[in-house]
Amino acid sequence: MFYNRCTHQLIGFGGGAVENNNMQIIADTGLSSSVAKNFNGSTTAFNDIADVKMDYNGDFYAFISSWAMFNNVFRNRLQKSLSASSYNPPAIWDVVSGYDYSEEGNTGLLNLSYPTGPLFSVRANMLSLNSSFLYSYDGRTIKAWNKTNGSVIDTIDVSAGYTAGLARNHEE
Repeated sequence: MFYNRCTHQLIGFGGGAVENNNMQIIADTGLSSSVAKNFNGSTTAFNDIADVKMDYNGDFYAFISSWAMFNNVFRNRLQKSLSASSYNPPAIWDVVSGYDYSEEGNTGLLNLSYPTGPLFSVRANMLSLNSSFLYSYDGRTIKAWNKTNGSVIDTIDVSAGYTAGLARNHEE
């Protein structure tokens, strides 16, 4: 969740298996009203936001982890949405991440389990940003992205021995 100081809104992110709304905007801190929003224009459910970062302008960068199609391309996308557009679709840019995640699934992190078996979670601690770049990490590969157009600037493998994506075993 993020509090946008410019618009005085609390913004939460998620997803689900029923509707295509993936963002909740709460218009006041008294929690008396809110609106669900589909910021990226997806027409299907399973449009889960695994991680999101917001910059000082109120623009946000989201990693979408989904096995459903979006704009005729399957899952694992990075998208940028602008505060100036009130987060209405389409996203200002939308790129395939090249990472191998799966919606509702993470089987590699040891602390994500019930006594009866694995706990599946779409969450991922994978994005970071500064004033110039967006960074992503899938458990093995770090990528630097251009914040303006979504192009990959550079990548580096942390360790070839690490498992990435769905079965990742390193997430620091």
